[in-house]
Amino acid sequence: MNVQFEFTNTGIEQATWVFVSQQYDPGAMVHTGTDSAGAPFKPMPWLRLNPSRNARECFRWTGRVSAQAWARRGGAEYSSPCVSVRPTNAYLLVPQVEDVLIAWVERNEDPACTMVCAPAQVNDATMAVDWYLDDNLVGRNEGLQPGSSCRYAPGQELLFLPMPPDYAPMPVTEQQLEQASAYCIPSFARLVQVVASPDPTRPLGVRYRFIAS
Repeated sequence: MNVQFEFTNTGIEQATWVFVSQQYDPGAMVHTGTDSAGAPFKPMPWLRLNPSRNARECFRWTGRVSAQAWARRGGAEYSSPCVSVRPTNAYLLVPQVEDVLIAWVERNEDPACTMVCAPAQVNDATMAVDWYLDDNLVGRNEGLQPGSSCRYAPGQELLFLPMPPDYAPMPVTEQQLEQASAYCIPSFARLVQVVASPDPTRPLGVRYRFIAS
């Protein structure tokens, strides 16, 4: 999917953070999720849109996923390059002397991309995985022990959350994300116009309107 978004801020003085849902655990809240070993996925704002009054900003959605693995051993921390990964594929994370190897293992039926930490026999590091969508950080699994795993697959839903313009990117709570305006990208969409405007009847004082074509 390749969708162009046009975001227009009509009179609000807040930034808009955009989060991405996950599709691999439909029984849970789509924007949170946890990995199979219990290390929580921390959603990060995929985009921070312009807080200036009457600003207009464009961005594109392709759903292309990439990942970077981190290892911490003793007081040292080192990482892999950021590499493109695919849904339904499993990868093995193997700490090296000064970096981390991300090695393809197999395809499976799970719609998510799965990262498996090498077992304790060859791995004495605590690991983390940063997930990227279209080159922007979308979330992180951390505290992964040898033999544990995590997984990620973006959903078709974007979550628009107004935030103070001076806030630095950070994980947010489930309660905050529950107040976000959710938009499911239609399969036919090639252009989506998003208009943010003041609305004092809403809990966060902002209304988002979506027009797809």
